[in-house]
Amino acid sequence: MLLLPIMMTGCADFNKLKNSVDELTNPLVMVGVYVGIEQPTDPNMNMDGTEFAATAFVTTVLADAAAVGDMADNPVGGAAATLRSDTNGTVDLVEGEAGDYQATSDNGLTYTPGEAVKISVEWDGEHTADIDSPKPAEFSVPQEHEVGEGIVVDLSDQDYDSAFVVVYDLINQEITFDNRPTDIVAIYDWTHGVGTVRVEIPGGAFGSESIYGLGVAGLKHSDSTDFTDTNTLLSTFASGKFTFNGVYTVPMQ
Repeated sequence: MLLLPIMMTGCADFNKLKNSVDELTNPLVMVGVYVGIEQPTDPNMNMDGTEFAATAFVTTVLADAAAVGDMADNPVGGAAATLRSDTNGTVDLVEGEAGDYQATSDNGLTYTPGEAVKISVEWDGEHTADIDSPKPAEFSVPQEHEVGEGIVVDLSDQDYDSAFVVVYDLINQEITFDNRPTDIVAIYDWTHGVGTVRVEIPGGAFGSESIYGLGVAGLKHSDSTDFTDTNTLLSTFASGKFTFNGVYTVPMQ
């Protein structure tokens, strides 16, 4: 599912942050993503069977940072995690692999722009994160596009902390580009530093005649004041809503 496979990889690299973490006493780290996905109205852009078929997705990964260098070996399993909002009421996040908790629209989850959302985790007490639900970004791309020509997505004139971009080849059913972080340290950098709101998609992402779904989400990042009873240095959430535009490198029907 969206972003989930990369959350707990590379955790040993948190040794780089050890000098900062040693002074923090709360061991629970919450790292997560909450996104909506607006399904395209173009009948040629059927997202069924892709990881973007759901209309909403939340995942939170829990880890014990008491021993920073051993976080990869210390996921927090057996916790009770929920998402609460006015629209959703209370939705349970189901644990998959140890420490990974998620829910999708298949579980009744709905993403409502502008709504306040709270993630709550019961593990030796209650730990919470308050999450924004930003509206979709505004962007446009030409539908007819040359094979091998890149596209720039620029959200710098909009109120987002970063841009999450993905290109999906709908004929060959594969992702040809995305800028998701590749390990948990990259997620930390992605959400704690100055985010990238201008993304250059290389021409290779449109390398053959096909129909591509170009998805863009403007993300807002959490900060330490959004968390209660967690390790506020390492805990982080990113949230936003994807919209997909069709990019045709084949003659339009």
